[in-house]
Amino acid sequence: MDHLGGSLATAGLSVAIVEREAVFRDRVRGEGIHPWGMAEAARLGLIPQLLAAGANELPVWQEYDHGVPGASYRWSDDSIDGWSEYGVSHPALQQTLIEWADSCGATVFRPATAVRYASGPTLVIQTVVDERTLNARLVVGADGRRSRVGRWIGAALIQDPVHHRFGGALFDHVDLDSSVVHDARFAGGRVFILPQGNSRARVYLMLSDERLTETGAAHTFAEFVDWTAPLRPNHGQSQLSFLKEKETSAFSNSIGGR
Repeated sequence: MDHLGGSLATAGLSVAIVEREAVFRDRVRGEGIHPWGMAEAARLGLIPQLLAAGANELPVWQEYDHGVPGASYRWSDDSIDGWSEYGVSHPALQQTLIEWADSCGATVFRPATAVRYASGPTLVIQTVVDERTLNARLVVGADGRRSRVGRWIGAALIQDPVHHRFGGALFDHVDLDSSVVHDARFAGGRVFILPQGNSRARVYLMLSDERLTETGAAHTFAEFVDWTAPLRPNHGQSQLSFLKEKETSAFSNSIGGR
């Protein structure tokens, strides 16, 4: 949302950004940007913001079979625009973008919450100080799958049947090549490591709904670590010590459906 606000403000439009969180917190929400996403970011002029947020280039995708390295793939072999995969901390990117949008002339209300909507469109927001009314030609809601804005305009919620689930944790002290996405495959799922640089990486577990029920890997952080560690790449004596030592910055104890 902040990149849209900043882009519109740069084009000379009057923009208000209503941000609920006073401080962006880490969530398991996908920090990997594929080459086509980077190409779109370049067309929008957002590469400086991505790099300022610490985006880490990941030119190689390495597969593993139960810890044994298999095929590797370089994005540059097929990327039309020459871009690679990049990994970036989501809260760092959010903070960078909202500061950029503010510098472009957007008015930022933070923390604030949209509380009422009326045709016009008119949006009533609650800040820490008072209640304000915003009149706009366009209201864009980016408030999640339980979107309040969606309910206000009568949008229908359409969900596909659950096919698989994703969950993950953010780890420090990761002793792996930080220019590589590590992808371990096994029956019923996959484990991904997307390095963010500075020895930090997101570890994702993807499981079919049936396998998740069988393993119980989503219940606690300890179960997540114990279940994923044997599936991770084996690099000599390191044996992914960052997983075995359970060094972590953040963990989501629920795995969401996809």
